[in-house]
Amino acid sequence: RMAALNKKDESRSFAEVVSAELQIFESEEYKSEFYECKKSGFSTWREGYILKGFYFEQLLSLFRFFSKEQVHISITEKLLNDKETGYNSIFSFLNVAPYHSTFEKRFIGAENIELDKKTFYILKEIYKESNEKLFDMLGFKISEWD
Repeated sequence: RMAALNKKDESRSFAEVVSAELQIFESEEYKSEFYECKKSGFSTWREGYILKGFYFEQLLSLFRFFSKEQVHISITEKLLNDKETGYNSIFSFLNVAPYHSTFEKRFIGAENIELDKKTFYILKEIYKESNEKLFDMLGFKISEWD
């Protein structure tokens, strides 16, 4: 997976951003332009938070172009808990030699802030149906998300 990062100062809390996004979340235009930058300059891919969490729908879109055998799925929480196994799974998929070493914790940026319970339960409900489909597709539940 490749990600383009665009650092943008955000003065609002995550809860405030999610609340604001919920106001436009049901708009078909908002959802249809998920991967596109609008002429207005607002991009749900860059600035939206909620749509990025619908992994099942993103994978369905991806599988229109690639077979499941051509896609490697890693769960970030699992990879961070066991970096050597996680990265070597990716290396194996890419047919690259495994790497055995100590992986140091290196992070540039602000550490995650604890998510308030109200926002957590709102997001859990929003993602519930999609995540169940994702777990069925993967063949396992992602326990780290509970």
